Amino acid sequence: MSTRTRPAPLAALHAHQKAQRQARRRRRIPGSPRLAADAQRQAWQTQDLAARYPVGHFGPQHGLTIEQAWLANQLLDRAQRRRRITDVRRYNLRLAGIVSAVLGGRVGNARWGRSQRARKGGNTMRDHAPHILAANRQRIQERRAWEQAQARQTSLEQQIEAWQQEQWRPRDFLVW
Repeated sequence: MSTRTRPAPLAALHAHQKAQRQARRRRRIPGSPRLAADAQRQAWQTQDLAARYPVGHFGPQHGLTIEQAWLANQLLDRAQRRRRITDVRRYNLRLAGIVSAVLGGRVGNARWGRSQRARKGGNTMRDHAPHILAANRQRIQERRAWEQAQARQTSLEQQIEAWQQEQWRPRDFLVW
């Protein structure tokens, strides 16, 4: 038996994150020459790239390519046409959501949208498919009526045998 303890599975990840966090803090020390050089280099790059980006709210400062900035501007225009937001805080949240969706590749991704539909706390069928639930209720009622009629017509031995067979038969998941 070994006396050495096993490292936690995420220890390497946590150590890496801690090192990155400390490095970011060191870069942000006010008055450091590295901070000033980084800011100047970023300003020049932004000015060069900004000349090639479409006119709008999104640009290289958001980490978007020219095509992504174009798409983001179109999405913002569409969202503002559908429902105009004048509150600055909510407007900034809208901008952040658009940038996140464009960078994450979720724009126009119907598969992702369908995967998110079921994350509303189990109310998806109630909200989006009440016709299916109504059809299921109807089927369940018909089946129960049929089973009751069969139970009245069969003998006790036949009912026991049918019940035993029912126990081993796979059930339809919509019946529950």
